[in-house]
Amino acid sequence: MLEWLSGENALWVLFSTGFLSSTLLPGGSEANLVLLLSENKHSVALLIVVATLGNTLGGMTNYWIGRFLPNKQTDEKHQQRALACSIVTAIRHYY
Repeated sequence: MLEWLSGENALWVLFSTGFLSSTLLPGGSEANLVLLLSENKHSVALLIVVATLGNTLGGMTNYWIGRFLPNKQTDEKHQQRALACSIVTAIRHYY
């Protein structure tokens, strides 16, 4: 069942789980790292570099998603303030 985790694509799976766990999906890439470390098929340094790259790029992607998606709450607050100011102005003008 776990052959795909430790086969030829093990490093890609490690990178992907690191990337996805630090962006969209909750989960731990650490379990995959521990599994690959216990198999001794790859060097420890290579596994740590691949996991670190996946997690770092996932975190950076998460930052940029948050940075460039519109913040609807802020837009709604500005619209509410503008509406409130126009209502106050209309009331002052009327009285």
